[in-house]
Amino acid sequence: NMNTILKNKYVIGTHVMFFEIEMFKDFIDGLINLLEKIENKENVIVDLCFNLSQKLEKIDVNKIDKKELLAKFSNQVRRLEHVHPNVKWSVHQGDDFYFHADYRRDLNYNYCKKVDYVMWGETDSFFPKEAFQALESLSKYTDEQNIHRYIMSFADRKMWDSSWDPTVHKDYVDLEYIDDENHH
Repeated sequence: NMNTILKNKYVIGTHVMFFEIEMFKDFIDGLINLLEKIENKENVIVDLCFNLSQKLEKIDVNKIDKKELLAKFSNQVRRLEHVHPNVKWSVHQGDDFYFHADYRRDLNYNYCKKVDYVMWGETDSFFPKEAFQALESLSKYTDEQNIHRYIMSFADRKMWDSSWDPTVHKDYVDLEYIDDENHH
């Protein structure tokens, strides 16, 4: 199994809320799986923000405190750093409103001139192992076709309103999104 050499530069940015800490290990497992076969690891920055803000939800200190939450986060970051040296991370501790949209705005602003692709991660997302090959192929095609504005999503189900229809595959545009307890 050959390693991948990337022509483009990427950032994978993910905002992690403290109440998502138990699923963070699975997310890191997915990133390790995605990144371990990349030859030129300097072309991929992983940017992580761990959010301890209690503006919307309080930490149940009877179950876990801030110190334990930080330890769980940093242990997973260290696991990633063992296979991928290009990890930047921060901790948001203020009690202001700073959440996913704020983080993504900052991520886009901070990296839009430093990398070719800004990838938005979610704590519960897993990028397919072929994600970089798909992005590199898309990049080559769009350069050849002189297309310079596009969005690519690895999401497999429609979870948004009609304003996103230009990004939805034609087979899914007319399907109604219903999210019930069976995830249908």
